[in-house]
Amino acid sequence: MALNNNASAEFFKKENVQGPVFNNYDIGSYLIYYLFPQERVFVDNRPESYPASFFKEIYIPMQEKEYNFNAIFFSHCDYTPWGQKFLINRLNDKDWVPVFADQFIAKTDLIF
Repeated sequence: MALNNNASAEFFKKENVQGPVFNNYDIGSYLIYYLFPQERVFVDNRPESYPASFFKEIYIPMQEKEYNFNAIFFSHCDYTPWGQKFLINRLNDKDWVPVFADQFIAKTDLIF
């Protein structure tokens, strides 16, 4: 069985999911490749592009509080304590439901 590593991006486009999009660090470059310029990412995995203060003052706190995003595109391989807590909270939040999940090698993309 062939695996499609762009299935989540194809789903996002086909279903016309609209941003703003919240994504985790690990999946930002993937989203840029498939969704830019129609959608902008919240963060990508180019550490030189973000000061340490961004992660400390914005990125981590965004996963611990309320936010104004229309979609969440998150890789479950984010094993940070705040990333895991964020995913668990979204799965238990009646206002957010998973609409897509796939398995590509060791990565699962979740779209809420």
